[in-house]
Amino acid sequence: MTITIISSTAPPGLSATAPFSLAEGGAAGPANLKLREQRASQIVEFFRSPAIRVFDRLNRRVRLTFDVTRTFSTIDLAQTFLLQHSQLMPANGLVTVTAEGDGGGYPLFFLPSAEVDSIEGSHIGATTRHSYQIIAPNIQTTQPTLNS
Repeated sequence: MTITIISSTAPPGLSATAPFSLAEGGAAGPANLKLREQRASQIVEFFRSPAIRVFDRLNRRVRLTFDVTRTFSTIDLAQTFLLQHSQLMPANGLVTVTAEGDGGGYPLFFLPSAEVDSIEGSHIGATTRHSYQIIAPNIQTTQPTLNS
């Protein structure tokens, strides 16, 4: 499985339309992948009412979390990647999750207008581990336009 993000406003030095890989697949594919869809509900406690009322505000939030472990040929390369990865990565855009298969990959789902909410990185020797948390307004199975 691979996970990429395409942003219309990429960091300096990167193409705005080129996919940036968050999880490369294979050994550097996502682990502990979790997808959570949450409704925005309002809970109201009326004065002297025996029970609360819950109102569905029709807002949705999708949260995708995963870890990626990468192994480098030297400790220096691992440390450099650890320190530069979050600065080189787009902060928002279209996230695409693609399945890996014998006949090639195919998109599983898309997160349009996604925000990379947090990245946590660490390294041991020549190996890095990054934990990603991405938030989006919805999940789609058809490819949206970049600005949706």
